[in-house]
Order: sequence, then structure tokens, then C-alpha cells
Amino acid sequence: MIEVQVLVSECDRKVISHIKKAATATLEITGEHKTYALTISIGSDEFLHELNKTYRDTDRPTDVLSFSEDYVIPGTSTIYLGDIAISYPTAVAQAAEAGHAVANELSLLTVHGVLHLLGFDHQDDDQKQEMWALQHQVLDGLGIKMAHFSGDE
Repeated sequence: MIEVQVLVSECDRKVISHIKKAATATLEITGEHKTYALTISIGSDEFLHELNKTYRDTDRPTDVLSFSEDYVIPGTSTIYLGDIAISYPTAVAQAAEAGHAVANELSLLTVHGVLHLLGFDHQDDDQKQEMWALQHQVLDGLGIKMAHFSGDE
């Protein structure tokens, strides 16, 4: 089960289906036949800033944050992976800068966040190469072609 919460009025709720498809496609790359649940919140820069400051001791907004939980929901076989928070204003700005649709940027940020929940990271070049390849794989499968990912240096 993938729950999407839209916390900002300016976000077109039509993107929820794109976000859910991106999350589902990312979960499918694990190759495991497990049932997962997670929550994705689309919020403001201020919301992400506060989360970043509180949980990462970083005093600035960011585009996406992932908070891993990884527990089995009692009475089920569903694994709750955790929560993802995405800044809608930052997604809009990054989409404009990259020259693609906001829905595509939100899909990218969703894929990125879910990969973090699955244990992937980009702390060094090898990890980043693996994670970016997986992002391309998922987005290509969704028909989303991106020459540039947010976070590329």
C-alpha cells in the first residue's frame, strides 16, 4: 500500500497517480515478492527544511528525504518501509531548470526516495553509479526519459 499525502494546495492532485506508479515500479526492481507499504508526503520547502533540520541537523530545505522504518505491520505480512517527504516548490524549480514536466521530477524524487528506503545510497561514486542506473531503469520503464537528474554535479 502506497499512501500519498498532498500537504500543499498548489500541487495538482493528478500527480498522485504518477507518484504511486513510480513508487510501485521502484519496489518491483527488488525482485522479491514481498508486500510493502510506505507513505509519501508532498509538502512545502518550510516542511522539508524543518524535517532536514530536526532529523539531519542540516539547516536548509531539500528536495527529498527518506525515513526508514522497515518493520512488519502486525497481523500482516506487509513490510512498512518508511516515509518519504518531497518538497513541491523545489520539485517545480528543479523541473523548470532541467526542462521537463513537474510530474517527471516528482517521479524521479519518488524513485530516489524509495531506493533509499530499500537501502541504496550515493555516498561514494560506486554507490551513486548503481543508484543512478536503477533510477534510469525505473524511469525508462515508466516511459520517462531524463538526461539530467536532480543532484547531479
